[in-house]
Amino acid sequence: MGLYTKKIQEALGLNEKQNNVFYGDYKGYEMTLCISQQGMDVFLNFYASDEEKYSVAKLFQSAKTNKMVRTEVSIFGIHSMINGMTFKSILKKIIEKLDVVVDYMAQHEILGVGHCMSCGATGDNLQTIRLNDVYVTLDEECVEKLTMVVNAADQEFAALPNNYGKGIAGAFLGAAIGAVAWVVLYMIGFVSALIAVLAVFLGNYFWVKFGGKSNSVKTISVAVISLVVLVLTCLGVYVVVVGGMLAEANNSTPVLEFIMSNKELKGAFIYDMAMNAVFTLIGVAAQYASTKKKDQAQRIRISK
Repeated sequence: MGLYTKKIQEALGLNEKQNNVFYGDYKGYEMTLCISQQGMDVFLNFYASDEEKYSVAKLFQSAKTNKMVRTEVSIFGIHSMINGMTFKSILKKIIEKLDVVVDYMAQHEILGVGHCMSCGATGDNLQTIRLNDVYVTLDEECVEKLTMVVNAADQEFAALPNNYGKGIAGAFLGAAIGAVAWVVLYMIGFVSALIAVLAVFLGNYFWVKFGGKSNSVKTISVAVISLVVLVLTCLGVYVVVVGGMLAEANNSTPVLEFIMSNKELKGAFIYDMAMNAVFTLIGVAAQYASTKKKDQAQRIRISK
């Protein structure tokens, strides 16, 4: 049993369907709860008009506390992203909000468990399917319609042009901007490895902006290009600065040999190179997670 499974089962009555993804019936309404390092995502499904959904979302956002909470209307109800200092504090916040919202929905006779979350139908044709990490109950006909929409979206994505040449140019542009920023900061006395994160972000942005498709090739290409450009920039700055010092001192020792033979310079050089590499990888990981989450939001995956 996972770390959170027992507590969530006891507090909300949900069962773990996947790793850190819980689903079940909370007081007559269908609910999926996803746990991540950023907090918890609550998906509360019900059948209602758009106006009623906005009312429920607004109530969930404002109930008890709205600190570190962001709530929006979803296709089949509402979705709320909740953060907090501890698992216990987030879970308490969720329960407080859920109880207010569930009472409101019950009083307004908003349909929940036992109904299709898309059309409100009841009967033996209801089935629970998985959309990415969210579980939802739909009528058989609604599942077929949703499948058609998803397949059409997949075909549209596959048909999108993918200009790798322009994408790579965009990645180089992003890395170059980051490199210039790194040099400017160095010249005024600052060395910020965080520039590597900026370079990766810009590389991803310009890759897509220039016509490259957002896929695994983009992630790998931007990572390699950003790392190479920033490491070479760091090397180039050291070569220019130390080379200038050696020239002034009429010292003919090769620059890299001098750097490696000087304990203080060698330490600073290796540190700066390593930090550029580490923060580039951090930027890549952050962009990959962001891209994956955006892709999941835009491209639905259906499973039963």
